[in-house]
Amino acid sequence: MTKASRAAKEKKPLKFFGLPWPVFLIITVIVLIATYLGVLPKGMAGCFVFMIVVGEILAWIGDHTPIIKSYLGGGAIVVIFGSALLVYFGLIPSHVAPGVGAPKAITAVNQAVDDVLVTRAAELKKEDKKLDVETPYDVDAVIDVKGSTHVVLADEKIVTRDDKTLVVKVDKEGKEGKTVCEVKSTVHLTLALEEVAAKDDPEKTEIRIKSLAVDPKGLSDADTALLKSEAFAANYAGAAKSSAAADPVTATVTAVNSAVDNILTNTKNADRVGKDGKDATKSATVMGYKNTPVKVTVTFGEDKGVKSIAIDSPGTPQEALDYVTNEEFTGKFAGKKGYTVLSPFANLDLVGNIGTFFKTTGGFLDWYIAALITGSILGMNRKLLIKAAARYFPAIFGGLICAFALCMGVAAIMGYPVMNALLLISLPIMGGGMGAGASPLSKIFEGSGSMSAAQALSVMTPAVAIGNAVSIVLAGVLVKVLSSDKLNGHGQLMRAGSMDPKELEISPEMQQKRDKIDIKNLGIGLLVSGTFFAIGYILQGCWDALGTGITVHAYAWMIITVAVCKVTNIVPESIEVACYQWFQFIMKNLTNVLLLGIGVCYLEIGTVISSFSLTYLLLCAATCIGAFVGAAFIGRLVGFYPFESGVTAGLCMSNMGGTGDVAVLSSADRMELMPFAQISSRLGGAIILLIASLMLSILAPFLTAI
Repeated sequence: MTKASRAAKEKKPLKFFGLPWPVFLIITVIVLIATYLGVLPKGMAGCFVFMIVVGEILAWIGDHTPIIKSYLGGGAIVVIFGSALLVYFGLIPSHVAPGVGAPKAITAVNQAVDDVLVTRAAELKKEDKKLDVETPYDVDAVIDVKGSTHVVLADEKIVTRDDKTLVVKVDKEGKEGKTVCEVKSTVHLTLALEEVAAKDDPEKTEIRIKSLAVDPKGLSDADTALLKSEAFAANYAGAAKSSAAADPVTATVTAVNSAVDNILTNTKNADRVGKDGKDATKSATVMGYKNTPVKVTVTFGEDKGVKSIAIDSPGTPQEALDYVTNEEFTGKFAGKKGYTVLSPFANLDLVGNIGTFFKTTGGFLDWYIAALITGSILGMNRKLLIKAAARYFPAIFGGLICAFALCMGVAAIMGYPVMNALLLISLPIMGGGMGAGASPLSKIFEGSGSMSAAQALSVMTPAVAIGNAVSIVLAGVLVKVLSSDKLNGHGQLMRAGSMDPKELEISPEMQQKRDKIDIKNLGIGLLVSGTFFAIGYILQGCWDALGTGITVHAYAWMIITVAVCKVTNIVPESIEVACYQWFQFIMKNLTNVLLLGIGVCYLEIGTVISSFSLTYLLLCAATCIGAFVGAAFIGRLVGFYPFESGVTAGLCMSNMGGTGDVAVLSSADRMELMPFAQISSRLGGAIILLIASLMLSILAPFLTAI
């Protein structure tokens, strides 16, 4: 055996974050001790190093676990889901509000009241009729098994099937249709209405509640007693909408919650321990109904959580005071600690700290995305960007259209909401991974007002992971199935050979400049990427001022601006190199921080579990298959070999970005096509963000709750 072969067989020394593992272990121990003792300051200083350490460990696990490494996205997926699981099981400390909200029954009553008032007003205006004050109006509201409230509409009714109470759709002939929800409890309302002069304009009239009767079923004794009380019904008399009905119960419950949360937040671990055989107590006073003081005293138990609470508020209406002093209500606070982990020296909200640094005032997510967009586009070969547009982009769009269409078709067949399948499954799969795809997509969702970024990511993240796995498997299978010379170019994308991949690679001279890292360049890259980020928001503001009704996110404007600058060659080469180096620095050192932040701040494991199903899996598979078929078909029309086109313009769109490109091309044995795969991951993902901004401005209202 030669020295070279022996050296090749020697294992590389184990390193984490570029450091020998013993050094990294020492750093990890120090960081974890400081973090969990609660001695670090809040903000970036209190969580940044923790995120680097934990992200690096989770990434290593993912990159060394066979199936996950080969088919499910490797370290990226483990960092995202692993950090979310750490939060789910309370291993990353977080602040937990008491969460004892106002009765759901009151929410149900308010929704039903507003439904009657709004519906009747609309009907009278349309029919130009006077209100029938002699006939009472009946309406049902339900609380479903998931805890959500729902008003039973005119085309719905409550039925019993197999010992289950359900709300179902009914047609004009009374035929029962699909199930809307499974019912846990019901609230039947009977409203007497009156039409009186409007308060803001006496010449007009408005509909108000004259009296209200409530018949609840399936509620707790306390909730039932509250809703049947004369005082509760009296709150709605004379109201033109539910918000006008002053609700002392909800206001008092909110005050009690606020007071308990205030006590738990500000009482350290040591102060929760009693002395001289007595339990420790803490009190707080907050303003409740009509600014009435509500004093709450918390008694701590041996577990340092709430043992009991006492409430004193002489000026609060009796029905509200009876409700919040009832053992059924006060007992809900028992055991509450306010934090998942009680640190010795401080109350530690690491999840909140990471959230502040990552997505709110710290803005790390925006900072990362700005570097990613600027550096990745300016770092592309200009010839590649220009030449690819004529033929390669049509293939990408062919894959997109077919992927969207097939996913929507399968959703329609399986009874899954079609718009949800398009916007929350197919769109993120085709978006180019997590950092450049699902993550900025979630911000676009939040900006459109359709749902929060956390809600969007909880549905999108599993889709991205599954899409990546399906893409890799498809590439490996189809390279053997499509072996005909007519369909398979055996590594050549163009049938005529007019676009040589080597011609479009980065020149050795440029690569040498990029490899020569200059500390000043990192600062220039930071500044320029931040400037393009600012330009994106300026253009978004100008666009919004035009009042077109179509929302285009700042990220989309930023992508357009950077691409135009690259194509027109107006950015000096030195600045392009600086932006590329800054992007590489951020990507190689802080991507795990980004992924951990996504897992901690946006991914809700409970929502992921509830979203996943066989239908969900089939929709992900349909998206990837559609991407390949569409890109292969259009690719053939523009002069590409179908297999190579389907892999690069299709499956490299539906995988997880850069790591997914390597996995897909390796599986298909087409690594020489990496330049084209990079177009899909970089510009294809950018196109998705542009499309998403337009699609959401039009289609967001059609999203439905699953």
